[in-house]
Amino acid sequence: GPHHPLRPELRIAHEAGVTHGTVSFGVTFEGPPGCVHGGFVAHFFDQILGQHNLWAKIPAMTGTLSVRFRKGTPILRELSFDVRHERRGERKVITSGRLHAGGEVFSEAEGTFVVPKSASWSGL
Repeated sequence: GPHHPLRPELRIAHEAGVTHGTVSFGVTFEGPPGCVHGGFVAHFFDQILGQHNLWAKIPAMTGTLSVRFRKGTPILRELSFDVRHERRGERKVITSGRLHAGGEVFSEAEGTFVVPKSASWSGL
């Protein structure tokens, strides 16, 4: 949520089946000099892909998350992201996203999310 101490500066919207917005990681998130630590990038993707699923009324939990780091993700720069569903089954959904700016893609992620069989909350 907005009060979490490790929440990057974030603007987010969901339109026409795509979650998109901007994010800026401050110096708290620095790993290699001038870049966001990869663990924070993975955490960001886990959260934003999961949020996309919830907006689509899919209350699923992360089964697997793969992050491909193409370039160092810069700190203190406004970055754009977009998230969408790739495939959806009865209990599994594949959700993907990318983090980019100025024509450069810094990282991409794909997650397999699973709706538990006993999910009494699956009727969101």
